[in-house]
Amino acid sequence: MYLDNQIGTYVFLALCALSAIGICVAVYRYFWGKTVSCRATLLDKYETHYQSVGRTGGHMSAQYVLVFDLEGKIKKFTVSVWLYDSVQKGETCRITCRNGRLISID
Repeated sequence: MYLDNQIGTYVFLALCALSAIGICVAVYRYFWGKTVSCRATLLDKYETHYQSVGRTGGHMSAQYVLVFDLEGKIKKFTVSVWLYDSVQKGETCRITCRNGRLISID
């Protein structure tokens, strides 16, 4: 009986350790991962409107998406409304991104 409880404890600790390692790797990649800078062409831009409900009631929200052609790969980035309005379809620019997250457009 004691051995069963001890094995369960070890399994629980191992799962906690694996979860902690996974979280650390994800945080590292998000903030300090490899940064890529390349020329890209804006293929499309669109906005999605949706309604969300919270404690204070429902409200409409919008998500602004830019679709780029990065050296033969199609990438979508969710951006702010100001960045969305500042670029036009067909523009070629230099973008910097890190692990699927847009950092800057020049």
